[in-house]
Amino acid sequence: MNFYNLSELQFNKKSTQSIKSDGIPVELMSEIFMQLSKTTEFKTTESISGLELCYYDANHSLKENDAIVVSGEVNKRRTKTKYSFLKKNSVVEFQNENNDSLFITVLGETLHSSSDLEAINNILKKKSEKKFPSEGHKAAYAWLESGEVGMSSLTLCAAMFPDLDHETLQRHKSKEQINYPYDFGDFGRCYKFIQAIPEGAEKLKTLSLGTEWSNIISNWSSIESGYLSEDSADRETSYNLLQRCIGRTKKLKS
Repeated sequence: MNFYNLSELQFNKKSTQSIKSDGIPVELMSEIFMQLSKTTEFKTTESISGLELCYYDANHSLKENDAIVVSGEVNKRRTKTKYSFLKKNSVVEFQNENNDSLFITVLGETLHSSSDLEAINNILKKKSEKKFPSEGHKAAYAWLESGEVGMSSLTLCAAMFPDLDHETLQRHKSKEQINYPYDFGDFGRCYKFIQAIPEGAEKLKTLSLGTEWSNIISNWSSIESGYLSEDSADRETSYNLLQRCIGRTKKLKS
């Protein structure tokens, strides 16, 4: 998930603006997540992992459409802040107190905005026309755009498609580190990545990413079976196996 402070956008600017995901104050994030857990069906970070969080001044608004999954308002230290969770690759209209409008969309880790709707639609069109050297590259790019990614699943993606040009992947590669799944949340994102890639399971077996990944890949089927199971005993057995693969003994929370 990425975070965007829409207060950085200027309504009197005619050219297209772009802002990067730049984090969110911890207190504000805590208030938002607490409100979500109390008032909506979104009880875990996993349930909103593929969405983008925008926050903005209380006198501004996002016009409701299908791209907005959930919105709300929190009051912290006498300051009201609105927030909205948005779907990627969609367009939303952002308005100030004077009813001036900006159209916004999120691609990768960048939010684009313009007072010209056609300019935003052209950005989306250009992305949709992007060429790829293989169906695997295309599928990996689409997976990256979904936003449902984590450090360990990005490690798999970078190993399978080192030449893929995508902002999120390039940022991960620049850190030059190998990450592996610590729990079922991490493993679930890895599982979904493998499912999204043509012949992903076969490609997984060819990777060489160190001891922990070698252990996980050797036991992938058993871990996957428990991860997908609704039986608590099966899930616990597979979770414990994952922990042994990475040299830990952390227990599965019920």
